[in-house]
Amino acid sequence: MLALAPLANGTVEKKVPARIELEDQYGKKHVVTYPAKTINIISLADQHGRRQSNEWAVILGQYKNRAAVHGIADASGTPEVMKNMIRKRIREAQKQELLIDWSGATSAAIGRHPKVANLVIVSPNGTIIHRTTGGPTAENIKAFTTAMNKALASKE
Repeated sequence: MLALAPLANGTVEKKVPARIELEDQYGKKHVVTYPAKTINIISLADQHGRRQSNEWAVILGQYKNRAAVHGIADASGTPEVMKNMIRKRIREAQKQELLIDWSGATSAAIGRHPKVANLVIVSPNGTIIHRTTGGPTAENIKAFTTAMNKALASKE
């Protein structure tokens, strides 16, 4: 598939995988497929971007009734013997379901930028229509909320 390289912040024209299948920290399998019924927000981070990703929670919470919000932790490179400990730490730190990408394949397909939070707005047809990377600075909040509100308005 030919896709444009993702921009650090802004509009991109790239498709996410048509089927994302990952387990959460409780071992429950989740499947996200495209086309979808609504706009999706994917919050994606590795261990270095985790803090920034958590800082976005309040902003993302404002959209939970109008969009599907999926948190994905890129845990690629985790040795098999450490996976149960990582799941336990995530369960202790976060009760909300967090999908874990052990292989890193989903994160790579979405175009994760390392060591920062990645917020990706995905249209119902699976096209990434906006990407914000980094923490919730005033500039990032404005860019994300403007893009999200525009996406929601075009959906209605």
